Amino acid sequence: MVPKEGLALNPVVRRVLLFIVTACGLFLSAYLPLAARRARGSLPAPTPRPAGPPARLVADTAEHDFGEVYQGSRVRHVFVLSNQGPGAAVVERTATSCGCTATLLSQTDIPPGGQARLEATFSAGQRKGAFRKSISVFSNDPASPLTLHIKGTLEPLLAIEPEVLDFGIVRMGQEVRRTLVLRSPRKGAGVRPGRPAAGFMPLRMEEPRPAPGGAWTMVVVARPDNPGQVLWGTLAIPTGNEAVPTVRVRVMGRVVP
Repeated sequence: MVPKEGLALNPVVRRVLLFIVTACGLFLSAYLPLAARRARGSLPAPTPRPAGPPARLVADTAEHDFGEVYQGSRVRHVFVLSNQGPGAAVVERTATSCGCTATLLSQTDIPPGGQARLEATFSAGQRKGAFRKSISVFSNDPASPLTLHIKGTLEPLLAIEPEVLDFGIVRMGQEVRRTLVLRSPRKGAGVRPGRPAAGFMPLRMEEPRPAPGGAWTMVVVARPDNPGQVLWGTLAIPTGNEAVPTVRVRVMGRVVP
């Protein structure tokens, strides 16, 4: 059997344990109320909704197709929102699925039978291909949010042909020429290409020359003179167009002795 005095804690150990328990109690009593206040403060206050008959917000169309949209352009469409409910509609906020889409609402309070205009603006940037963006309208309509869509196809304002400049096998001291054509599918797009900086690649471009139809031809010359040089990378060509300031061409090739 273990003597009773053997079960007694050492006075030093007892004081250490008492200090730890006291410190934990003080920490929890100070931290938990603060955490609760922070949690309450991080949540947005609910928007008060007017009592009375419900609103019913309806758009004249749920989706708008812009069709072909050129790079660097900005297009707009106006959705008409109608309140077909017996109660007043209050639009609390709108949200879009990306930063490339912006909205502007003519009014936030829509009486029964009234209308508001929601202007949606899409900025194309330099992307290519099909796009479809959503717009959510939050209101006091029980079916909120009302979801709208805009869509279209992004077409290049400037096209470079070919998009890959393949020099194949190039021997040191040998010159190999490839021709690029820069054109704009959209008439009136101002283009004045400049010479790119080739960086580490042994390339130079001759003076661009105008071609029929508003196009430009550019001859790119590869002439390696060092076995350590490579023909692999991206060539950024200045266009002189504000909407699309550069076009990029992939460069491929192999330098051999």
